[in-house]
Parts: sequence; structure tokens; C-alpha cells
Amino acid sequence: MVDQPVKIIVTGAPGTGKTTIIKKLSENISLKKGFYTEEIREKGRRAGFDVVTFEGRRWPLARTGLKHPQIGKYYVFVQEFEDGLKSLFEGDINPDFFYLIDEIGKMELLSFKFNTFIKMLFKSNCNVIATCGKIRNELVEWIKHESDYMLEVTLTNRNQIFKQIQLLVRSR
Repeated sequence: MVDQPVKIIVTGAPGTGKTTIIKKLSENISLKKGFYTEEIREKGRRAGFDVVTFEGRRWPLARTGLKHPQIGKYYVFVQEFEDGLKSLFEGDINPDFFYLIDEIGKMELLSFKFNTFIKMLFKSNCNVIATCGKIRNELVEWIKHESDYMLEVTLTNRNQIFKQIQLLVRSR
């Protein structure tokens, strides 16, 4: 059981390394749950995003050129997102696990279940490391307030941010 859980938010502009930090952290954390988003490219252009769990399951989150709820040029598969993460959303929150969430973003926030899950995580007695784009949203503002650490990653500090989080994780 975790005595003092840590809640860390990693924020920053697109392409600064937020997802890379989560993926690298996952390699050194044995008890973990969560997911990361992976960019999908077609003919050298970004065509969407997939959700990939740490158990190795994968499904589409968003694609260009389809008719689903839209964020910019992307159409978001809200139902598929919720179905894929059903075990995460509906399972008990285990304080022995690190919850690694990449990302709390506009696309993911279209899901009511995801919003509810994030609130539960940040109210729980578990460790959470989550990435969050620079967006304005009531839930995002709340989790920033609930977090122990809010770390902004840039191209120049991403290695230092990773090392800082590693030290925080090792202390748990």
C-alpha cells in the first residue's frame, strides 16, 4: 500500500516529449496501469492517433476524414476509446499501482467516462503521472490544482524533467 501517493502532471506544447516521458517511465515501473497515445502517419503526414495500453492492446482514437465528433481535423472514436479502456474505467483503483495516463486532452475529454475516471484517480490514494496539453477546461484546471507537481516539458528540459520524475517515482 502506498503511504503518500504522488500526483504529477506533465504539460507542454505538442512534440516536446510528453508521450516519450510516459513511455520511458513505464519501462521502469512494474505495477502500472494506463495508456499512451501514438501518432499515426500516412504518406509522411499525421493521419490520427491510436491508444496503446501497457498490456499491449491498441485501437484508434482519432483519424482524419471520418464522421465522428471532431477536434480540429480529427474525428474522435469516443465509443471505441471507452470500450477499449473499459477495464481501466470500471476496475477498482489500486493504490499499489502507478497510473500512467497520456493524455488528458481535448480528444480524450469528449468521453464522460474518461472525465469521471480522471476525477476518481486524482481523489484516490494512488500514484498518478499524466500528460496534459495546454488546454483550458474545467477538469484540467481542477487536476492542476489537485496535483503535487506540475512540470512543463520543453525541447531543452525534457531529459531533466524525465530524471526529476524518475527520482519522485523511486521515492515511492
